[in-house]
Amino acid sequence: MTEQEQQTPRIRLIPPLVYAVSLFIGLGIEQLLSLVSIPWTWRAGPAVGLIALSGLLIAPTVMRFRKAGTPFSDFSKPATTLITDGPYRYSRNPTYLALTLLYLGVGVLFSSAWACVLVVPTCLIIDVAVVRKEEQHLESQFGEEYLRYKTAVRRWL
Repeated sequence: MTEQEQQTPRIRLIPPLVYAVSLFIGLGIEQLLSLVSIPWTWRAGPAVGLIALSGLLIAPTVMRFRKAGTPFSDFSKPATTLITDGPYRYSRNPTYLALTLLYLGVGVLFSSAWACVLVVPTCLIIDVAVVRKEEQHLESQFGEEYLRYKTAVRRWL
């Protein structure tokens, strides 16, 4: 393993793709085995709210990365800055939280109970295969500074 590879999180999954595949599987199962049918008037508001909340969370997150000059979604490069402000004051993973909210918003929008159920294993996959590797990487890159941050801020919420 090269020195460059040792300094990266070595994540093999593409998180937005994991969410998208799971969502499409849930929507597909819903077409075959529909569990519930929620009227449009009952689901439109919550769906739009979840999707909007996702956007409100992801925008400042991306801006923080750009401002800090550290890679946002390129797992082949090491983190150069530990970001602890903005949404990172409340969650160590606001990006995955935003993707989860977006996923749920689309699931509700399409009245897909299956998609909403599949969000649980999706989040578990992201937590085990992505978040924990990112945390190991950040701990090796930033040491005590990251450990202090980790004890002060929750992983998801």
